[in-house]
Amino acid sequence: MIHQPLVLGGEHAGRALAERLLEEYESVTFIDENEAVVAHAIERGIDARAAAFDEPQSLRAAWNENADAVIVVGRIDPTNLLLTQASRTTFDVDRVTVLVNDPQNTDVFEDLGVEVICVTSLVTDMVVGSRAEPAEDARAGG
Repeated sequence: MIHQPLVLGGEHAGRALAERLLEEYESVTFIDENEAVVAHAIERGIDARAAAFDEPQSLRAAWNENADAVIVVGRIDPTNLLLTQASRTTFDVDRVTVLVNDPQNTDVFEDLGVEVICVTSLVTDMVVGSRAEPAEDARAGG
């Protein structure tokens, strides 16, 4: 069971996710590189912290040691990979969920044993699925 999720990156999308999670959890931490987004998150009542993701000391200083689940939602897969690996190895978080932006990178993340969400694949499946349903309905009724 998750008690204190930590959202890494994603700028406004990450902030919105942290805000939504705050409706379900008593404590949520949001870490992002964009200080303006972090300031906005703080205004919204989120425990938000700025960190440079490519600087281990900066990330370490911003990290919430009580986090028991991490959701990585950045737009750049190599950065997401770095944050995913740091979550697992440096910060010893067992439950990590990561947004994968390029479907070709999914296997790399899955090999790390993390939960993977690929928006491109989800949207494609929804669009293709919604296109197939009316045709199936027309054949069934026709």
